[in-house]
Amino acid sequence: MKDDPVSAFGKTQPTPDGHLAAWHPLIDHLVDVAVCFERLCACRSVRRALEMTGRRALDDRDIARLSVLAFLHDLGKANSGFQAKRWARGAAPREWPAPAGHGKEAVDLFNNPGLAHLVELLPKETMDSWGEATFSLLAASFSHHGRPIPMERLSPNRIPWQPVQDGTGTLVYDPAAVLKRIGDQVQALYPTAFIDGGVTLPDTPAFGHLFAGLVQLADWLGSDTDVFPFSDSGERRGETAPSLAATAIAALGLDAAPWRKQIAASKPGFEQVFGFRPHPSQSATATDDLGSLVILESETGSGKTEAALWRFVQLFCRGQVDSLYFALPTRVAATQLYDRIRAAVRRLWPDAPPLVVRALPGYAAADGQEPKALPGFQVLWPDDPDDREAHRRWAAESPKRFLAAPLAVGTIDQALFGALQVRHAHLRHALLARSLLVVDEVHASDAYMTALLGHLLRAHLDCGGHVLLLSATLGASARDRYLALARGEAPHQVEPTDFETARKAPYPCISDRTGPRALASSARVKPVYWSTLDAMEYAERIADLATCAATDGAKVLIVRNTVPTAVELLRALEMFCPHPDWLFSLVGVITLHHGRFSRQDRPLLDAAVEARIGKRRPPGPLILVGTQTLEQSLDLDADLLITDLCPMDVLLQRIGRLHRDDRPADERPSA
Repeated sequence: MKDDPVSAFGKTQPTPDGHLAAWHPLIDHLVDVAVCFERLCACRSVRRALEMTGRRALDDRDIARLSVLAFLHDLGKANSGFQAKRWARGAAPREWPAPAGHGKEAVDLFNNPGLAHLVELLPKETMDSWGEATFSLLAASFSHHGRPIPMERLSPNRIPWQPVQDGTGTLVYDPAAVLKRIGDQVQALYPTAFIDGGVTLPDTPAFGHLFAGLVQLADWLGSDTDVFPFSDSGERRGETAPSLAATAIAALGLDAAPWRKQIAASKPGFEQVFGFRPHPSQSATATDDLGSLVILESETGSGKTEAALWRFVQLFCRGQVDSLYFALPTRVAATQLYDRIRAAVRRLWPDAPPLVVRALPGYAAADGQEPKALPGFQVLWPDDPDDREAHRRWAAESPKRFLAAPLAVGTIDQALFGALQVRHAHLRHALLARSLLVVDEVHASDAYMTALLGHLLRAHLDCGGHVLLLSATLGASARDRYLALARGEAPHQVEPTDFETARKAPYPCISDRTGPRALASSARVKPVYWSTLDAMEYAERIADLATCAATDGAKVLIVRNTVPTAVELLRALEMFCPHPDWLFSLVGVITLHHGRFSRQDRPLLDAAVEARIGKRRPPGPLILVGTQTLEQSLDLDADLLITDLCPMDVLLQRIGRLHRDDRPADERPSA
């Protein structure tokens, strides 16, 4: 096959010494990826996102033309320099050019006038009639490895598109012949795309951003040899690839139709799923008159998580979203929520439930199992699932794929990466476009994160996505800035809310583009008494205050703003506390809680903290020192809170860990 001048490889399987054990023809790989892209476009939420960003409906001819551009994603691999890689490193015959890539080389093929004779072998003239966006979308397709390819031309001595002859003058590789075969194949595969007429392809930047991400996803799917095995000589790939693509997309859960059909038949109620009657906030999120961006503000512990899940169920049943990403501020919070969502999903879909992924790099999980990384970007699942079961966990095997899961719970950064200029941003953005994005613990005190979140929400809403923001402490001005996005306005142009208006705003409330609506409170009233102490820099004074409270039997929670100050305070407590067993410990070692512990220790710490100072806490005094990791999502119930100076919304969040549960008076020390 190496001696055939019109044979080019698209994928290879090397031996340990670098030789090729097997290869997959380039044209067959192009077919695999194109049919994956075409099948993705048949998914309800993907088609919606394409039409929203393209600002018009798309017909079959549009999808065929986009599939052509996806087919050409690896066109650059036809160059002679790339095909020189078919030999072991350094073993290519001397007449072959130096090994080359395929991204810049593909762009150069269209930008370099000296290569125009090669471009004419493709149906370029017809493609030019598809509109001015055609080449930019083709360049986006070439950029499927996660980063836009620079548009500048290659230097003359790096142009690898020349034919290759051996020492006798015999042609051994001809990129022109390969390009001709590629052009013929794409016209045979998508004849509808080359019918004259039709509207020009959308040229909005948002459409290009989304298209680039979908091509990346299609390339990842089409490159998975578990689904698309290397083709045999003479195989008619265009006939077999569509069924392989349909199988892959269904197994991954990218097509939500089967689960939507199942839940429509069972029609589960709120009480059946969660085990209790819905609170007012939970009922409010289920109404069908809410907009695409909703903000739920209510007290800590009022059931906002269940409200978010119930809104997802309603949107999913109506076909408005195909997936869920629940974004939390910390790894601890995501870990706590993962099992709760898995339990709810099993009640929603008793038979063959969709996959729930814990989307935490280094702590990923699917079906309650954690993968072990192997060489070559492979993973090993401890329960040794069969091929079909293992494939449905594909989304959990790499952080870049997390958002492909039907339901995922992770940190907010995984979603934000789709709105930043980082590698694979297009892929993350395209995957998220299918989802209800739930952002928990939204605050107003972090200006940087607020700006990033606003950018993310705008891009997500432009795709027709849905957003639910959850907060106990948002504030009127921040609410108005987020709601401006729902109205298509610029948040920075919104006038700050004056104090009197903010004071009169309802709380708890649910808001969309029409403004806030009051909700009945479902939380119990708890009085909180506070005082200030000028002692942030004096660990001994804080230790003395905590020890005095512990002497009365109190559970004392101390939240410091930095790890060094938390460590300093624990050292002071070890010196001054009369009873070391009052200090929080794990396996007999006095310790504290922060985010710098090893991945093996963190789950143990979380569980120990909740056991000692949570809902089922044992009697007796306890002093627990930590950082901001203690203020979010851990279910804590302290008698006394000692906290460093912090923004008001953060302070309210920390107070949420104080007197969280209703206990008999004799279980708490007197004030």
